[in-house]
Amino acid sequence: MINFRDYKRVRLCTHGRTESATGHSVGHFDDLICRVAAGKFAWDSERLDDLSEASVSAWLSNDPGTLNIICDFIYVPDPKFPNLLIFDHHDPNNPIDKCSAHQLMEELVRQGMLREVPSLMDQISSWDVIGPNAVPVADRPDPDRYTAILAAEPNEGFDRKTAEFILMMLDRSFSIRQFVNELFESETRFGENARRIHSEILAKREEALAKITSGALVQVSPSGVRYATIAQNPAGVLNELFSRLRVDVLIHPNERTPNAVSVVRDSNGRYATTPVSELVEVAPEQVVFVHPGGFLLVAHPPLEIK
Repeated sequence: MINFRDYKRVRLCTHGRTESATGHSVGHFDDLICRVAAGKFAWDSERLDDLSEASVSAWLSNDPGTLNIICDFIYVPDPKFPNLLIFDHHDPNNPIDKCSAHQLMEELVRQGMLREVPSLMDQISSWDVIGPNAVPVADRPDPDRYTAILAAEPNEGFDRKTAEFILMMLDRSFSIRQFVNELFESETRFGENARRIHSEILAKREEALAKITSGALVQVSPSGVRYATIAQNPAGVLNELFSRLRVDVLIHPNERTPNAVSVVRDSNGRYATTPVSELVEVAPEQVVFVHPGGFLLVAHPPLEIK
C-alpha cells in the first residue's frame, strides 16, 4: 500500500476550471477540497486543462521519490508510473458513492494524517456524485455565494494557513449551506475575495442571462420533454436558466471535449430522478461520458431528445 510519508515530494492534480456565464473561473466543490488538502500538507497541486492521456502522462513524474495523485477525473493507470494514486468516482464501470475529496480524506485518516473524516463529507459526496437534488433544500447553499467560493480558489493553490482554516470549518459545519456561509463571511483573504467576486456576479448576472436566453432555441421532443440549446456554458446560472426557459433539459458546448455537447437535466424538475441518458437518443460511439449520478451526458452530435 502506498504511504504518503514515504515520499519526499507529493504532487496532486485535478481537472481544469470552467468559465462561468459571468466570466469567473469555477471548478467543483470536491476538487477544490482536494486542493485544500494539498495546501494543508504543503503538496504541490495544479489543475490540468488538457486531460488527454498524452497530457496527463506528461504531467506524471516517474521519480521514485515523488508521489503523483490524480483527483476527480478518469485516468487509466500506466504501469510506467507505480507511484500513482487515483481518487475518482466518474467511471461508470466502477460506481462509487463517495466523491474524490471524500476518498482522499478516508485515505489520509487511514494513514493517520487526519484525525477523522468530517461528517459533512457524506453530504458533499451526495451533492457531487448524485446531484444537488440529493441534498435537503434547507442545506443547499445560496447559488451565488457557492459560485463565489468556487471562483475564489487561488490559481496557485491554497497556503497552509488558509487550508487549515477551511478544513476546520468543514469539520465544524453541519450542512453545505453553513460551510459556504462560514467561508464567505470569514475575515480571511479567501473570504474577502469571495465577497468581491459575489458583488461582480450580482452585477453581471442579468446581462449574462439576457445574452444566453436571447439566443436559446427552445423545443419540445416527441415525448414532451422541453429542452433548450444554448451557445454558452451556463455555469453559475444553470438554475435560473431552467426556470426562465421553463425547460427540462439544457444542451450546451462541453468545456473539455472539443465539438462535444453537454446534456444536463433539471435535477429539481419533473425528470429529477430520470438519468439524462434515458432522455437522449445518440449512437454509443458518439458518447464521451455519462455521469454516474445521472444528471449529465457528454456526446458528439448529432443527438436527439426522445
